[in-house]
Amino acid sequence: MSIVFLLAIKEKDSGFMKLFFDWLSLMIDQPEKMSKLKEAHHRDEFIEVILNQ
Repeated sequence: MSIVFLLAIKEKDSGFMKLFFDWLSLMIDQPEKMSKLKEAHHRDEFIEVILNQ
């Protein structure tokens, strides 16, 4: 296993789950992007990869 996401979502914010899984499906379809996420060593690097779609 390479990446684990732990989400804590309030019921009123459940719309976020759809947004998250839509984003995740886009990432899975981009192996080079997933590789960069796996290579990130710090939170800021991880976020930078996410934001530079």
